[in-house]
Amino acid sequence: MPGGRLDALFGYGLPAFGDRFTGTPWLGLGRTDWGRDMRIGWRLGPTGERAPNLATRAANTRMRDAGRTST
Repeated sequence: MPGGRLDALFGYGLPAFGDRFTGTPWLGLGRTDWGRDMRIGWRLGPTGERAPNLATRAANTRMRDAGRTST
């Protein structure tokens, strides 16, 4: 039975909104026996005690399988 998955995620945090948040653009790569995918996104999260308890994220995924491409 085939199985397994390999994932990698790369990102870099940048200060945002007066250093109260960290904005992180990121790129993710994944591979399985059935295909591969590439994800790109952006995350915004609090950085300190004074920051509001709020986090959000946006992402898009592109998948490739047996010569077909979908988003």
